[in-house]
Amino acid sequence: MVGYADFMRDAIGRLPYLRAALTLFVGSGRAGGGGPVANIGCGPGHVTAHLHALGVDAFGIDLSAGMVAVARRDHPGLRFEVASMKDPDLPAASAAGMLA
Repeated sequence: MVGYADFMRDAIGRLPYLRAALTLFVGSGRAGGGGPVANIGCGPGHVTAHLHALGVDAFGIDLSAGMVAVARRDHPGLRFEVASMKDPDLPAASAAGMLA
């Protein structure tokens, strides 16, 4: 898992299409009124952290406890939870948007 986390750590910096897609996602969310965003399948938390840096109230969910541990270690100020993508156990209307 650390190898994957290391590989993904700078993905946003080296993949301009990913940065552009995330920028569009954030803009759409703001146009819709904003609110918390669930990053489903967050892995090591790099996308959740990027969204947070853009001013989004983002939190991450991943099935892998190991990935959540890495995300919590690398981004200690953010919220990460272990849950299934198929059933993230989110209360109704608790997220304004989801990103997978």
